[in-house]
Amino acid sequence: MRFFILFSLLIVNMLAASIDNDMDGVDNDMDQCPNTPFFELVDKRGCSIQKIPVKEEYHFDIILGGGYVETGNGTSDTLVSFMADYYYKNFIVTLFTQSYSQNNTYAGNDLYLYTNYKLKIDDFTVKVGPGMVLPIASDSNNKTDYFFNINMNYKIDKYDINLYYKYTFMHDDLTQDIDTKAISMGYYLLDTTYINLAYSKERSIYETIEDVENVTLMLNQALDRNWFANLRVSHGLSESASDLSAIVSLGYYF
Repeated sequence: MRFFILFSLLIVNMLAASIDNDMDGVDNDMDQCPNTPFFELVDKRGCSIQKIPVKEEYHFDIILGGGYVETGNGTSDTLVSFMADYYYKNFIVTLFTQSYSQNNTYAGNDLYLYTNYKLKIDDFTVKVGPGMVLPIASDSNNKTDYFFNINMNYKIDKYDINLYYKYTFMHDDLTQDIDTKAISMGYYLLDTTYINLAYSKERSIYETIEDVENVTLMLNQALDRNWFANLRVSHGLSESASDLSAIVSLGYYF
């Protein structure tokens, strides 16, 4: 139903330049209950009358993305990515891979498998678990690597703070274990719009190369009950990082 409301709103906005920030089908100048949650039905005043049931025991999502990467030596590349998540109660299983159009020895030739357990206490959430990195390219000489990661999130009103840590045990020749740390702060602009700014630092897989540092801006937007979009732009702060990367993704929840 929200899909048809959003489609109708698009046509109306084009014709009458109306504004409906919380996307509930009622214009701001008539909405007596602004910022209603996205998964709720509203009456003609814009106030909630019925919550739409959301699958809480289990659900899936699939995310496809495409991006552009600009390296520090003046070269550029494009990539495509695929991610699939399975949620069952407090368990989350994630598959992720990405492929570059040009030859990239390390990135883009692996399949990441994450398994996490989510623990939520009031406004504090922790996701923790092991994972593995599987080489999938036919010409790859990489070996399977293993990692452990933890993600901590604390929400304060419309803000949230995230701390992330991952340690990867590398088994490839001439490489060292990877230590990844990140901190970010997010803000819910609307019930359907989330923005996040993050700083990350990761030990390079090679001992002779400095740590990889990035600052990343991310924007998540719910399009309707099932569809959502993501924009991620990163800027390298170290010589070992890419100068610029931008990835746009489209996901479907079911």
